[in-house]
Amino acid sequence: MQTQLSADETIIKSWDYASEKKRGEKNRANLTVTNKRIIASTANSHEYKYTEIPLKAVQTIDGYRDKKFNIFSIIIIVFGLVSAIVAIASFKSNIGIAVALLLLGIVLLILGIVNLCKGSFYLIIGIGNDALCLNANSGDEFKHKKRRQPRVKVKIDYNMVDEIFASLGAIVYDNN
Repeated sequence: MQTQLSADETIIKSWDYASEKKRGEKNRANLTVTNKRIIASTANSHEYKYTEIPLKAVQTIDGYRDKKFNIFSIIIIVFGLVSAIVAIASFKSNIGIAVALLLLGIVLLILGIVNLCKGSFYLIIGIGNDALCLNANSGDEFKHKKRRQPRVKVKIDYNMVDEIFASLGAIVYDNN
């Protein structure tokens, strides 16, 4: 959905910082800064949610970004690659073991890569006694077995998050 601007309002910067997939529906998270307000929105084909605050009301900006990188993921990927290579090399001698090793290698590669993609961020924009809070956690697929809730897959665009962190404060303070 297009942001409606007032007569003397212009968009300074806009970021699509995260997306979420749930039941095949893709939600997009966006932060837009104009010369008068900050607009945070999420949208999909069925709904549009937004929060806006006047730029002049902003008192504080607090952010955190974490893209997890751990050696455990690298070890899993290496074991997956070694398992796949050994499987391919042993196909002629014992096909049963080769297929099992190949499947194990593929599973380990997928687990290692998914684990490498995990991360999170939050952004809190303070306005008096209230705040606009944005957050996302990526790499996890959440599914509660007993409640049969759908899988939710979140992807954070860390380049956009870094750009938000690098420029939001300057934009706010230059326009106050």
